[in-house]
Amino acid sequence: MWHNDLGWGMQCGAINKRPEFEAYWAGLKERPAQRRSEEFIEQMTTQRHRSTGRRSPELHAKNVS
Repeated sequence: MWHNDLGWGMQCGAINKRPEFEAYWAGLKERPAQRRSEEFIEQMTTQRHRSTGRRSPELHAKNVS
């Protein structure tokens, strides 16, 4: 799980982007398990938004800009 924290931390600025961290994360984010995890999270988010009548963040961003 630590690698997800690293990716998230660098994305939101909580962890400084260092070449070692970026290289480590680049190798991990393309792994099949990571892709399946991201797909699952996207499916669950979409399902939740549909069940509550809320728009997905991606759709909202497209309509706002």
